[in-house]
Amino acid sequence: YQCNNQAVQQFVTQLSTPTDSSANCASTSNTGLSSHIITCTVQISIDNQPINVILLSSSGAFWIASNECNGSACPNTSTYDSDQFNNTSISYNTDNVHGTVASGTFGGSTVLGGVTAVQQPFGLITSIDNPPKLESGPSYNGILGFTYTTDSFVNGLAPLMVTLNQQGKLQACGIAFTFVSQSDTPLTGYSTLNKPDPITYIPNTFSYTPTLFPGYWLFNVENLAVNKFITIDKSFPALLAPFVAFIYGPSSEIYSLNQKLGCSKWSQGICFIDCSQVLTLPNITFTIQAHDYTLYPIDYILFVSSNVCLSAFVPDPLNSMTPDNQSIYWTLGNPFVAKYVSHFDCQNNSVGLATKNPLFKLPVSL
Repeated sequence: YQCNNQAVQQFVTQLSTPTDSSANCASTSNTGLSSHIITCTVQISIDNQPINVILLSSSGAFWIASNECNGSACPNTSTYDSDQFNNTSISYNTDNVHGTVASGTFGGSTVLGGVTAVQQPFGLITSIDNPPKLESGPSYNGILGFTYTTDSFVNGLAPLMVTLNQQGKLQACGIAFTFVSQSDTPLTGYSTLNKPDPITYIPNTFSYTPTLFPGYWLFNVENLAVNKFITIDKSFPALLAPFVAFIYGPSSEIYSLNQKLGCSKWSQGICFIDCSQVLTLPNITFTIQAHDYTLYPIDYILFVSSNVCLSAFVPDPLNSMTPDNQSIYWTLGNPFVAKYVSHFDCQNNSVGLATKNPLFKLPVSL
């Protein structure tokens, strides 16, 4: 599956002309976003019909838009026939989508290891509240979350990872992601079920940290440093989020961090950087389970065009809360995740990160 920055570019063009007013920046509760920007979709199959979905590490929801879904918030439904799914009269409702429960045979997915013949219930959606919770550049038909255990059920339906485990489709419950950027392709993802593919990472570099809540991929970050000077000295919860365009966090902390980057202009809480100064910016390090994960300016600055650069650190428009509603957690999107091989290990309730193998090339089949 390939990623693109179409949604990021669309968002930037929608911003008002950046100003030098720090007061404008301080209003970080309004970023011009209604949701997180997504840059990738993956293709799965339901009853032999191809479906493009957004994979979410933050949710256990699995829903597809019905052909009867209408309105600007509804995803594309022109590529499949939802009448072919086994629909029921059972209601399916979350905070922002409404429909009924359906089921079908899940399979034929490269991204999920070619799993076939899995009976999986999902939501068949007829209406989506406005504004939607997700903004996506690529065309998508629905959402597939991969949280796990009974604590992350949605509308009483087991998440796909739970179903795969229960039906004996997994040898070691987990999913791993590697992102590769090659000269002739955009950022491209490669994933494996169960465990990471050994060819994707350097041996003995994996480090694991336990998850904070049953069924959720949240973990603890010990501190954050700017050029080795600790800026956030107390631990905070975070989520690895493949396919998410930015690194989202609490407004006050993101604003303080972006100030240290010397933003030249601001617009609706978004930090614009003088592209000519990118190489002089500091390194930013997240310490997780006593291991340092450092982002260089080339990692956390998004080059939208030759003269438009912005910080990947963005105030979270959703104020995403931990399951106990005690903290807003950070969402470590592609600027962080794409630098490492990531492993979501539901067998051991942990999240792992490893150094990518620089010699790894995508399989020819992709």
